[in-house]
Amino acid sequence: MKNFLFISFLICLSYTLSGQVTGNAARSFSTANSIGFANSSNNQNLGNLLAQTAGLSLSETNQSVYKKLEGSPYLNEGPVKGSLILNEGRKVEEVLLEIDLHTNQAIATVEDEEKIFLNSNFIKEIHIDHKGETLVFKRINPKRPDRFFQVLYEADGLVFFKDRQATISEAFDNGIVQRKAAISHRSNYYIRKKDKVDKVSLKKKSIFSKFTKREANAMNKYAKANSLNLKDELDFAKVFKALDAI
Repeated sequence: MKNFLFISFLICLSYTLSGQVTGNAARSFSTANSIGFANSSNNQNLGNLLAQTAGLSLSETNQSVYKKLEGSPYLNEGPVKGSLILNEGRKVEEVLLEIDLHTNQAIATVEDEEKIFLNSNFIKEIHIDHKGETLVFKRINPKRPDRFFQVLYEADGLVFFKDRQATISEAFDNGIVQRKAAISHRSNYYIRKKDKVDKVSLKKKSIFSKFTKREANAMNKYAKANSLNLKDELDFAKVFKALDAI
C-alpha cells in the first residue's frame, strides 16, 4: 500500500521532460522543477513527503542517448527493489530503483514503467540490492554534499566510502583506429575521519597513512590474524574493525 501511494504521488506530481536532457543538465532541471514541492507547505504525512522527492520524467528520448553508447551508466542491469530514507527520517521500502552513475541520480520505476528522476535534495540515504547484497549510498562527503557515495564502512566518526562513476568517452576515428562512443565505470575511494576527507587508493600504505601508528599497528595485526590480504575494498572494510578495540 505504501509503495502504491509512493507510485501514485510520483505520477501525479512529476514533471514530464519533452526534450532531451542528460548529465548535469538533467540534474539541474530536476532540482529546479521539483524544489517547488518543498516550498509549497510544511507537509506532515508520508505521502506529501514522498511527493517532494518527485523529479522529472525520463522520456524514451533521454534513454535512447545511452542506448547509442557501448556499455551502461546504471548500477544494475535493470530496476531492482530498494528503499529510500528521507531527510526527515521516514523510510520508503520496496521501491523499484536504478542509480544512474553518470548523473549520480536515483530513478524510480512506476507501475506503467515510466522512469522518474528523484530529487536528491530530499533523500538522505538510498539502499539498493546489487549482486545479492544491499548497498548503501549517502551524501557523506562534506566537500560534495550534493553527491551520493557508497558507504563501505562507518563507525565512530570513521567512514570509508567510494565514488562510483560512469564516464562517457567520445567516438574516435583517425582513419586507422576506430572507437565507438562508450560508457566505462570507475571508482575513487575516500576516508572521512570526523569532518576531514582524504582520497586514498586500495593500498595498505595509502590507507594506513591516514591513521596513527598505534591504529595502523592494530589494523596490521588484525589483518594477519584474519588472513586479510588488504588488496580490495572488502578487506579494508573488515580491517577497520580492529579500531573498535583501541
